[in-house]
Amino acid sequence: ESKKEAQDDEDFLKDIKLEPELFKVAKKNIPRSSQLTMKTNQFNFRTQRYAEDKIKKLIGNTDYTCQLCRAKDIFGDHGDIGLVILKKIDSSAYFLDTFLLSCRILGRNLELWMIQKILDDLNGSCVGHLYIEYIATKRNRPAKEFLDMFQKYKSDSDFGEKMASSEKYIIPTNTTFVDIGELYKK
Repeated sequence: ESKKEAQDDEDFLKDIKLEPELFKVAKKNIPRSSQLTMKTNQFNFRTQRYAEDKIKKLIGNTDYTCQLCRAKDIFGDHGDIGLVILKKIDSSAYFLDTFLLSCRILGRNLELWMIQKILDDLNGSCVGHLYIEYIATKRNRPAKEFLDMFQKYKSDSDFGEKMASSEKYIIPTNTTFVDIGELYKK
């Protein structure tokens, strides 16, 4: 009913006072992080599956940044509903190893908030480029549709790994798709 009463989707998102947060994965979050990689199919760029022991190794490796996304709004706390794993390529570039979001939260522009937050944080750390890979599956078309929405450049880089047949892109970190400070605020 709140959505019907709002003038448009933007007003609805502001009316429900969505508050997203991106934070580092800690030991206590390892089971949920692993679960997200194992079960999230629709909005998942690469559908890489990581057991708890792999997540534990990643959070202990300084070349990786592992972050969970949680969100709450006037309807309640949605919990930990997204995961980002970044791999440092060098001082000027990172690879988006994992970018996924639970389908139960789609439709609230959280994916847009997450990608912009990543770009803003990297740009603030003087990192110039974010490499992205999309590996198509039977179920992850929503992730591809999201990726197709914004400006990016094709890349032929293998990111230091042998990758499956995929689409590879590069995005300058100074790119702004949305002002995340204004996205959910009235």
